[in-house]
Amino acid sequence: MVEFWKRRVLLLAVSLVRFPFSIPRRDGGVAGVSPAEGVAEAPKRKRRAEARGRLPPPVLEKDNEDFAMAKLKLTKNEQKKQKDSLKMFQRYLPTLMLKKQQLQAEIRAVEVRAEGLREQKARLDEDFKKWIGVFGEEGVFTRDILRIATLHENEGNIAGVLIPVFEGASFDIAPYDLVEKPLWLDLAVENLQKALLLDLEIQCLEEQQRRLGRELRVTSQRVNLFEKIKIPEAKANIKKIAVYLGDQQTAAVVRGKISKRGMERAG
Repeated sequence: MVEFWKRRVLLLAVSLVRFPFSIPRRDGGVAGVSPAEGVAEAPKRKRRAEARGRLPPPVLEKDNEDFAMAKLKLTKNEQKKQKDSLKMFQRYLPTLMLKKQQLQAEIRAVEVRAEGLREQKARLDEDFKKWIGVFGEEGVFTRDILRIATLHENEGNIAGVLIPVFEGASFDIAPYDLVEKPLWLDLAVENLQKALLLDLEIQCLEEQQRRLGRELRVTSQRVNLFEKIKIPEAKANIKKIAVYLGDQQTAAVVRGKISKRGMERAG
């Protein structure tokens, strides 16, 4: 009897050495194991748990399809609802595509207009460089000699998008003595007004391009949503419901024939 218990104690000691107990700590680790070792061992423990079937299997694409099918009611009312949605998508899609084309054409026209104004501004700057040195004369061309008094802008509508429309600007020119001031000052003030008008119109066109581009992105997203997701999805749902209802109708006919034959045999 004593020998028997000695062998049991020896086997227990060997098992404890080979398979030590893992006591969980409050911080999520395991007693006798450092946090770094616990993090390194986490993937192994997860794989062992999956092998033992303790963790749920990963969600597969087929499971998502089955879940979508479960949400779709295979009834005639649902079929009518899907057909109405398909008609609505197909009715709105051409309008969205037309709006997208119109926005693209307007953005291109704004880009061409802005590019032409930038070229005019570049030519004006080149003309300024020929006699820019005279601006260095002290007390002749001061900062307050010309300033923008009023900016004239209106509001336009392109494909439902409100955009600013530049209509000009008013300037205040400080009075100066025509006798004491040099002759080039009149030409400098005139050219500076032209440069400021070009800059203001270019800024207005850039704002138009920004607003139209934002609306174009939204419209393109809606076109892709209808064309690539909603319409194919509605068609697929209609087909699924039609197949299911057809199978149910065929099964009902078969059951009716079987019942009729059974009644004829019984009679």
